Amino acid sequence: MLGSLTSMPVAELVQSLHSLWRTLQPHLSELSPEMRDQLKNFSMAFTGDMDRDNDQRTKSEVYGIIARFLRDRYKQPEGVCLTAVHRLCGEKEDAILRMADGPREDAPEAAAVGALEARLRNAVLLIKVHYEERAQFHTFTRRVEVYMDATDAGVDRAAFEQELPWASMPSDVRSQQIRNPQPAQIFVLYRQEAD
Repeated sequence: MLGSLTSMPVAELVQSLHSLWRTLQPHLSELSPEMRDQLKNFSMAFTGDMDRDNDQRTKSEVYGIIARFLRDRYKQPEGVCLTAVHRLCGEKEDAILRMADGPREDAPEAAAVGALEARLRNAVLLIKVHYEERAQFHTFTRRVEVYMDATDAGVDRAAFEQELPWASMPSDVRSQQIRNPQPAQIFVLYRQEAD
């Protein structure tokens, strides 16, 4: 059984577990109080772990989008850009930083990261992420926006959109949509400080 679970796609596994839980819920009253408590604890722990993993993966995806944009713009290695983005956005979560290390052979050169970070602090005005609901509890659009290089001609804006299913949304976005639905939620990852 475990072998079939480990080879199952994540979305299918989650759907199967949700289906199992929905099947069990009407029968909880038939179980002993101890068994009910154990099942509820398992459910809460399972969803908590899934939410944490999903949130970390989502943050890593957003940082990756920004890093690839900066890689193309500044012609720097993606690892240097990703580390500079983490620093710029103040990312401290070890799990996210470890995800960034991934399969790279070498850590980015500290001097290159520092130099790029300094350039970004001067050039980047704002980085934000929008989550906009498309179909209630079904699909959202995630739009990552980077505003930079304020000049007399204006501000450069780069935007990257992606459709996401409900299950792939960050847990705080899902929670907010359940409690107090909004057409869009916006998170500011970085805002240039005024001189």
